[in-house]
Amino acid sequence: DRIDDLAYLDTYSPQLFPVQKTVQNSNETITYEYEVLTERYKLRYKEESGDITIPVYIEEREVRLEVVNVSAENMVGKSKGKLVVEVRNVGEKTAKNAHLVLETPSGFKAMQMPTPTMPARSVSTSLPAYYVGELRPNEVAKAIFYVRIDTKDEGNYTFKVKAVYLDEYGNIAESDPVPFGVYVSKAPDFVVKSVESKVFVNAKGGVVVALVPSTDLYDACVYLTTKPPLSVLSAEYYLGDVQAGKEYTAVFKVQASDEAKPVTYPAEIKLKYRSMDEYFYTDAKSIGIKVNPKMKFEVYNIPKIAAGSEGIVTFTIKNVGNFTIREATGRLTITDPFSSSDDTAYIGTLKPGQTAEIKFRLSVDADATPKKYGLNLEVKYKDLEDEWAISEPTKAVIEVTPPKPPYGAIAVVAIIAIVAVAYYLRRLKK
Repeated sequence: DRIDDLAYLDTYSPQLFPVQKTVQNSNETITYEYEVLTERYKLRYKEESGDITIPVYIEEREVRLEVVNVSAENMVGKSKGKLVVEVRNVGEKTAKNAHLVLETPSGFKAMQMPTPTMPARSVSTSLPAYYVGELRPNEVAKAIFYVRIDTKDEGNYTFKVKAVYLDEYGNIAESDPVPFGVYVSKAPDFVVKSVESKVFVNAKGGVVVALVPSTDLYDACVYLTTKPPLSVLSAEYYLGDVQAGKEYTAVFKVQASDEAKPVTYPAEIKLKYRSMDEYFYTDAKSIGIKVNPKMKFEVYNIPKIAAGSEGIVTFTIKNVGNFTIREATGRLTITDPFSSSDDTAYIGTLKPGQTAEIKFRLSVDADATPKKYGLNLEVKYKDLEDEWAISEPTKAVIEVTPPKPPYGAIAVVAIIAIVAVAYYLRRLKK
């Protein structure tokens, strides 16, 4: 046969091809037969292109919406806002038992609204909807939607509204979604102005944070989070209603463990605030909390006491720390060859750089080796947070001198010496 517009023809030699055959019986057997391909052709045609007109008929919806007006309230990032949407039915049919449904962009979530009483036979939808009842041609209906805004970026966002209703035959139908734009303001933020720390190693202390919010907020709270070796004892500070651009102060109580070093440790703060009837959080901001060195004391004077005697030793103690201590007492750790019935001495209030004398009554063993001994001296005091704290031990040095001769022996020797002198003088007169 003749093939029009044939551009190329090629033939191939006959070839044998194996074909599988299966015989069904009690023992299935598989055999192969070979068939001969006697003719094979490879054809190539000329290509031609052209336009084909296909008629497409678009059926217009019976109910069509037109957005008449949109009012937005509190449409702010990381908040909850309110949209009031008014639409007109510009279609030719009536939408019975109609609901207006809001379609939101990514990062937004429409909330289900309480609506007027619906009839027994009504449409249902998986999306939050507002019941408007019967919507006749050219009539306007209003729907209220609350929207949770999880995005933090400002800008214009596209929303869509559609009607879900019963048509004239009682079937569920819906209109095409109609887009409209809504401007969303930037999410609330704040600026940290300063951080003041009165936290010391192995002690509790205050952290004061000064901050300025970017927008007005309601029921605002500041939250502080830390990681070991710091722990927050009061993590939330209530500010109440705040105004944009005004500086506010939040105070927290933080404890540093005995493993803490006198360095600055990272922490985070964020604002919690109320938007309508829900609460939201701002993005966290990093701050630094400085941990101050432990309270330190220095001990001066080296009192002397003779072996085998009892006496009062006096030391001078100096506050070389960074804050004033109150109700302080010094405690001396007594070890051999010393003993004492009272190892504490009252110090009272001691400001940074201030000194005070403390006295202890000690007894020394008679066989104590004459030399200098170092005893640990600790100070118990109330810190800036009115909490009891104990300082690291400081060495208090005491020098033990050789034992003094007994007073009775000295008196006997003195009497003997006086008698001897008197006897000698009498002999000289004779």
